[in-house]
Amino acid sequence: MRHSTIAWIAAATHVVAAAAMLFLMREGLPPASDEQRIAWLATHRAAWTSGWLTWTLAVLSLIAFYAVLAVRFRDALSLGALAMGTAGAAIDLATQVRYIALLPNLRGDAFALLDRELEAMTGYAANGLYTLAFVLFVVAGWRALPRFALALAGPVAAAGFALAIAALVHNASVEILSSAILFPLFIVWLIIVARWLRNE
Repeated sequence: MRHSTIAWIAAATHVVAAAAMLFLMREGLPPASDEQRIAWLATHRAAWTSGWLTWTLAVLSLIAFYAVLAVRFRDALSLGALAMGTAGAAIDLATQVRYIALLPNLRGDAFALLDRELEAMTGYAANGLYTLAFVLFVVAGWRALPRFALALAGPVAAAGFALAIAALVHNASVEILSSAILFPLFIVWLIIVARWLRNE
């Protein structure tokens, strides 16, 4: 498979996953109250599961794309970035399994405790590692990447770190705002890099 094709797939899966979170899973996520979310999950288990599965595909495509960058740049920094991103994916995938299989079965304090833990794992730990890996790849490819990709890298990284911090402190408003900035910009960044890889 061409390297540019993997980048296009990563962009497409992130579009689908972001749309699923916005249109399919929104009522099961903060800032809705725990009581509202529990009631929604009880009657929308299929939508919840399907939504998380789109994020599973996005995670897998992201790591495949990071592997493409590591092959393209071929340096220690890129290999470190790939390892970091892969660690983030391991955390993320395990967390998604628990979101699907465990969270909808809980109520009250048990729901709140697990939900806060999963929020920190996916939003802070996994997303933080993805963002750090992204920064390392940008540094590794500073002389090769297109100028527009370099210009977008700062806002993408800032939004990624903002999302990580917001998830750690359980600030739903900042999580929503940073996600609304992060994912469109990152998708555009992926498209720019996909076009660059096609022309390489």
